[in-house]
Amino acid sequence: ALRAALELDNDDFRLHVVQALWDIGRDVELTVPVLLKILRDPRHPGRAQAATILAAMGPDAKAAVPTLSAVAQEPFSYTRVKAEEALKSIQDRPADRGTDSAR
Repeated sequence: ALRAALELDNDDFRLHVVQALWDIGRDVELTVPVLLKILRDPRHPGRAQAATILAAMGPDAKAAVPTLSAVAQEPFSYTRVKAEEALKSIQDRPADRGTDSAR
């Protein structure tokens, strides 16, 4: 049902669906393209939320780096801050492979 909901023409709702899909199954192939579509629309009100979700994905969202880098070059805004945070999370945090001895 969540996968089908991604086809709806309501990006605000789709952000919630993407979050649920990520939380449930860590499905990068379904979730990242939706988030990138939102980030690429400079007038979309959900851009900061999309960047926040990408930040939570960490290195799994590495395909988003070019788009987030472009957003990080925009004039200062909340969205730009969230894009910068996402870039840091994606690039600085090691991929979780279950071998982190610091846990």
